[in-house]
Amino acid sequence: MASTQNTQIGLAEAIQQLREDLTKAQERAQNEDLQFKVGQIELELELVIEQEAGIDGGIKFLIASLGANERIQTAQTHRVKILLDPTGPNGESLNVSGTGTRETR
Repeated sequence: MASTQNTQIGLAEAIQQLREDLTKAQERAQNEDLQFKVGQIELELELVIEQEAGIDGGIKFLIASLGANERIQTAQTHRVKILLDPTGPNGESLNVSGTGTRETR
């Protein structure tokens, strides 16, 4: 029997996955002739705001998904746009490329 467990993805996890994907793109493009400068990223998400009770309770921002369970499907969703300006560790602009130089033939 297939699992029907719903995996909830938080806002922090979604942004972390974006960060990891951009890092992979940089690594994969290291030896490519065509490079892309990473500009401002507009991330638009549909979020469910969930409040938990108890000592460890708080507010969570969860990504609304098509496969969500009934509890999430009946919750009110909010569309949020986040603008991200990606930079390197020293605040420099990024390219989807390697950091080394490539020899020309």
